[in-house]
Amino acid sequence: MKEEHEKEHQRTEEMYQKNQAEVDKIAKERDELHKQADKAFEDGNKSLGFELREKAKAKTKELEQASKQASRAVFNAKNAKNDKYTVDLHGLHANDAIDLLKERMDEIKGSKKQFTIITGAGNHSDANGPKIKPMVHKLLKEQNITFEEVNNGSITCTI
Repeated sequence: MKEEHEKEHQRTEEMYQKNQAEVDKIAKERDELHKQADKAFEDGNKSLGFELREKAKAKTKELEQASKQASRAVFNAKNAKNDKYTVDLHGLHANDAIDLLKERMDEIKGSKKQFTIITGAGNHSDANGPKIKPMVHKLLKEQNITFEEVNNGSITCTI
């Protein structure tokens, strides 16, 4: 079981890496614009500095969009075999996982069917512990949705 879990984690990481190339390219471009802006300000060219900062801000928005697209691609791949009443968030970036979960919840709202949310136990999180599971708990509580932990990495509820 642990070996299978590690293989799944590795597959998720590989999907992210595949989709991460564009994100990394945009981040590098943004960082270079920030450096150029700093240099322009140091050289006394405030007009160019402000222009470059605006371009860097635009790159930040582009970066966020590319990151969301990468997360959606991973989400779609991980959930390709699941019906719409089971969602696997395990291994996704936490904020993107919550955004994608909200989309799915909106899609099935009012169905009165059991909904399973796979959060993972947080074994691959940093020293601060699980990220997705507490955020899912918070979301469900905020929406007054009763839920039950099936095991350390799965939650069920009715939406």
